[in-house]
Amino acid sequence: MKGETKFGIGVAMLVIAAMAVILITGSVKPVAAAYNSVNESWDESTVTVQIGAKTMIDVTPELIDFGLTYPGEIVKEYRPNSTFGQQNISAFQIENIGSTNISKIWLNVTRPKVNPFGTGVPSNYNPGNWIAVDINFTVGNSTYLATMSDINMSYIHRVEFNTSQPIVYLKKPPGTTAYGRFRVGSNEYFWAIVGNCTADPWILFYMGNNSEPHNQNQTGDIDLTDGDEIYINLTRTTGKDGNTWFVPASSSDVLKFKNVEGYLEQYLVIVNGSCNAVHFVGWDRDFADMTGANVAYLPSDTAVFDEALAGQPLYPGEDLAMNIELRVPYGVPASTYTGYMTVVASRI
Repeated sequence: MKGETKFGIGVAMLVIAAMAVILITGSVKPVAAAYNSVNESWDESTVTVQIGAKTMIDVTPELIDFGLTYPGEIVKEYRPNSTFGQQNISAFQIENIGSTNISKIWLNVTRPKVNPFGTGVPSNYNPGNWIAVDINFTVGNSTYLATMSDINMSYIHRVEFNTSQPIVYLKKPPGTTAYGRFRVGSNEYFWAIVGNCTADPWILFYMGNNSEPHNQNQTGDIDLTDGDEIYINLTRTTGKDGNTWFVPASSSDVLKFKNVEGYLEQYLVIVNGSCNAVHFVGWDRDFADMTGANVAYLPSDTAVFDEALAGQPLYPGEDLAMNIELRVPYGVPASTYTGYMTVVASRI
């Protein structure tokens, strides 16, 4: 039923597009044929149409089915619907199907509201929290294209929570008030927050050495005091939502690390006022802006597309594409999960 609905919308769009073509070609009169005045005659009629301003995008496919997988796996291909034979698609397309130029495009995803791990409750988990993307192709000037091509696969928006159970083998920095794991499939990186979250104007965020992840086969970096860890400064601010957040203090406080595949992942690390939830934001401009974080600190400006950086808008009929993968963490109960990825486009 959903496929039929989408097809119907597609047909309507084709009709509108055809009308637009009539208007353009109708402005130039066709050359009259040499008709036989005895047996033939001709006359002309002017055809006009006005297309209203409407911002619209189409994301295809509508269903991204990663099929059967297991904890700790990273799935790089999916089926666009339940009848598709092989799982051999690894990207999705975003097309400007409206009549206005698009200035910005960004993404957001559904996320868990509480720490799901250790609860045994599937509804506490959300697969939107497991989605990572990067640019497949885009449009713009050469400088912009080069910059965007350097942005590697990273989470749209990953949230992790202060652990409810001690990690007895983890050596934490003095003054740690919260700690947990940053999960990338089967690899986990331990993090810790140092500082008084209710009183200090800033806090320190530590994460273990990115070349030494913890997984089923290796202990990884479990000493966050030996000097090889990553640490960044986060400053207290009041977000547009009126809540307290800790956000990167400068562009040098963007979290950057190479994953086990050698790709550079970059995030705005944003911590809530009670320091029990850490957000790793790669593409979710809405959330970053709402918390008061400076989105310009990321090379991508946390946007899939940005006219100011590209040197051109995304014109009607133009499109771009994103690669996508699903990073399933350890500790997820056997069940069927559904989440959502939203593509947001703005003409402003």
